[in-house]
Amino acid sequence: ALIGATAFAGLARPGTAAGLRDAPADTLRQPPTLPNLSHVPGVVEVNLTAAPARLRLMPGGPLVDAYAYNGAVPGPTIDVREGDSVIIHFHNELPEPTTIHWHGMHIPADQDGSPLYPIAAGASHDYTFRIARGSAGTYWYHPHPDGRSGHQVAMGLFGAFIVRANHDPLAAAGIPDKLLVLSDNRFDSSGAIDFPDSTSIAAEIDLEN
Repeated sequence: ALIGATAFAGLARPGTAAGLRDAPADTLRQPPTLPNLSHVPGVVEVNLTAAPARLRLMPGGPLVDAYAYNGAVPGPTIDVREGDSVIIHFHNELPEPTTIHWHGMHIPADQDGSPLYPIAAGASHDYTFRIARGSAGTYWYHPHPDGRSGHQVAMGLFGAFIVRANHDPLAAAGIPDKLLVLSDNRFDSSGAIDFPDSTSIAAEIDLEN
């Protein structure tokens, strides 16, 4: 549940095991990675569905209404390499139009999930694009429908998109990655996602964000 429509996803590069002898146990939960349905080298093909869900968004909290990609908040991670051709079979099972915007990535405008290309409730769309060379990094994906982007992100629709270099010296050295997805959460007293009264100052701040 994000205040506004801001989020950050990043890869941390932990040190070697010898350098972490005194570190506490790792309890961070990694989002699942979407399985690649393609067996063709250089092609990544995945299924992604946006739908209402009942999830526990606070540790030990109640089940609350949310929106989720493939039933999870954060959504599953999409993991590709520079130069890959990507095919994302998207299904909108929300009660309203939505899109998926691939935040920070350089792809064709008609595949970028802008408000100009909404996917109607109950409809499907294949996003297809090629990952540019030299674009390795950690990005995030989220909805971008007209006037509803912040609301849908706050409801739980966000996830990480990793683009890996074809020759990553850290990976070659056996240094592991840890994905961190950070969100600015706000809940009401019942543990549900908090949306302030539309006439309040808090709502104006959310809209500005």
